[in-house]
Amino acid sequence: MKHAVKQVATYVTAASSGNYSQAVAYNVNSLGVPATIVIPEDATLSKIKAIKACNLEIEARGTTSAEIIGK
Repeated sequence: MKHAVKQVATYVTAASSGNYSQAVAYNVNSLGVPATIVIPEDATLSKIKAIKACNLEIEARGTTSAEIIGK
């Protein structure tokens, strides 16, 4: 992942209501790639804090996966 992200990605957007968003946030932050993490409006405070600790953009949208990804 590190090589692919460093060579190709200039910006990452990820949508998740679970641990995936935290994992993406941690990894892109450690690689210095800017990102927006889209989370549900009812995400737990612990998940929000974990993502914010990575200094990334957070967008809260909807409460279902379909609403979060814009379908």
